[in-house]
Amino acid sequence: MSALRSFLEGHASSQADRARRGNELEEWRTALDSLMSRFEGWLRAADPKSALTIDRIPITIRERRLGTYDVEGLRVRLGLREFRVEPVARYALGSIAGDELGTTIRDGWVNMTSGDKGYVLYRSKRDEGDAWVIADDRTYEPRELDESAFEAAVLNLLR
Repeated sequence: MSALRSFLEGHASSQADRARRGNELEEWRTALDSLMSRFEGWLRAADPKSALTIDRIPITIRERRLGTYDVEGLRVRLGLREFRVEPVARYALGSIAGDELGTTIRDGWVNMTSGDKGYVLYRSKRDEGDAWVIADDRTYEPRELDESAFEAAVLNLLR
């Protein structure tokens, strides 16, 4: 087989990989948009007097499986205090204390950080929808991500 033919056949199979990656990336972007929208909704409901400034911010991620791509995160400000919600990776190897899965591939990783304090969020895809856990980045004690867990993290980050 000629070198050119071999090269082109390899390229053809990589086109199929690109289509698969495109589907995975679209699914990940949809999951992130849903998460950011949920956070914005919770923050606005807790802030009827608009003390917070909430902005979507561009985040560029580089992953071996998906290449380089852009998504959105959040920047939340209260006076001089600020925290960010920043997607890190679609594919992540993660472990949280007490998790029956142990160290396993996660279906998404997002950080919430004010610089001096932070939280890690891991996503698990399930038939009934995404499940997220949140853990303080110092103790790694997990909590199911719900409005109460989110509010506790926001209070800690803005204090």
